[in-house]
Amino acid sequence: MSRFSRTGKRMAAMLFGVVTAALISATAAAPAHAQPPWWSYQDELGDAGLYQVHYEDGRPYTVELCWTYEWGQVPCGRYF
Repeated sequence: MSRFSRTGKRMAAMLFGVVTAALISATAAAPAHAQPPWWSYQDELGDAGLYQVHYEDGRPYTVELCWTYEWGQVPCGRYF
């Protein structure tokens, strides 16, 4: 086996590893709208337990919180 053949195989394996790592990291990075929202402020007027929240990219939406004995307050509805 020639030296160039071994070097070519090593370079191909390295390139495959780099591409695989890039694909895995791109897949693992969720889009901003799929990430948990940041709670910005509570509804101070008490309008049916509505809370304004924001995604990490700044888009707002409103959720309604319901009470359960198992979990306490949990989001039960989403209003865009």
